[in-house]
Amino acid sequence: MTDVSLKLESSRRTAIHVALARSSSRISSLDRRNLVTASQAYNHGIASCQATSISPGQYVVTCSTFSAGEEDTFKLTASSSLPVKLEVIPAEGAGMFVQRMNALVSQSQSLRFKLESTQAMSVMARLQYKTSSLRPKTALNLSKWSEQPNHATVLVTSGAPSDSVCGVVLPLSQVGMSSTGFCLEAVIHEKLSDPGMKVRLIVYSDCKVKLHKC
Repeated sequence: MTDVSLKLESSRRTAIHVALARSSSRISSLDRRNLVTASQAYNHGIASCQATSISPGQYVVTCSTFSAGEEDTFKLTASSSLPVKLEVIPAEGAGMFVQRMNALVSQSQSLRFKLESTQAMSVMARLQYKTSSLRPKTALNLSKWSEQPNHATVLVTSGAPSDSVCGVVLPLSQVGMSSTGFCLEAVIHEKLSDPGMKVRLIVYSDCKVKLHKC
């Protein structure tokens, strides 16, 4: 067992937060199942947290800013009662093909995008609202394409609906080739406060794909 202390420092103009989670790879969100410790409310210039008697193993440190898309230089310091090693995790989708698409959310309760590939592929996706507040809870599902959405069988899902600032993530998954293509569907689980809200879909794949809004 070891005690760990984390300190994140940045410029005074930026509100920052630091957290420690149980994981051996990149995580898409923090929840009670994987969270070990975290700093309190976002603070300008410095954030810190401590954990006692944690087991040896691999953990992920997340450093974030209060506002989505905000960036700044930072310094991260990890202190421990036993030796620790810090390594940078590669950026999301590193080494993969990337497709991005913006869309407007209407009064409907879902957005559909068609994904076409000429071969089996590995694919992951992230859907984010381009506003920092009043985000409806949303889930992202991947299924084989069907003209009748209610008849489609979901292959992969982002999980429980979320209104997280970082959006919802479809985990990296292997899918076989489909002659009809695949459907990425954003299912909105709450009434929209603004029917003109903008969303951004980012698709990462290990081969070239075509992405269309339906």
